[in-house]
Amino acid sequence: MNSMPFKIRYLPGNLAQVEGVARLEPSALVLEFCTVDGLFGVLRSQPKQVRIDLNDVESVEFKRGWFSGTLRMTTRCFGALSAIPGAKGSEIALKCRRRHRPAAAELSSILRLRVSEKHLEELRGAAQQADEADEARLEAGRGIVRGRLHE
Repeated sequence: MNSMPFKIRYLPGNLAQVEGVARLEPSALVLEFCTVDGLFGVLRSQPKQVRIDLNDVESVEFKRGWFSGTLRMTTRCFGALSAIPGAKGSEIALKCRRRHRPAAAELSSILRLRVSEKHLEELRGAAQQADEADEARLEAGRGIVRGRLHE
């Protein structure tokens, strides 16, 4: 299972909240949600969908509480979470009920793994570029040395 229902409480006194489902796709975390009145549960907005590219995710953490769980995520840029009510800058906390904690823990684990794989790919690419640049400099240096020897 790569999805979990969540809530985000915001505004003082929990006057409004976001209810939705987070699901993991191969290259993005997708949040589908709507804004709900915190007192009466009346829908305020049409359902929205936000895609968070895995390259934008900096860190993911899941914490179990007594009656709920919280998946905390930090992104590399503010824009990734700007369309989500209740997001604080580049951080967001998705709360889930106790019965959904196993699904949230699994989603967190898989998301952390995929983010780590993306970071590793970036590092490999950077290392490969650095190696190619070093080889080019070495070849250029050998050419200069050979040119001086033949003179």
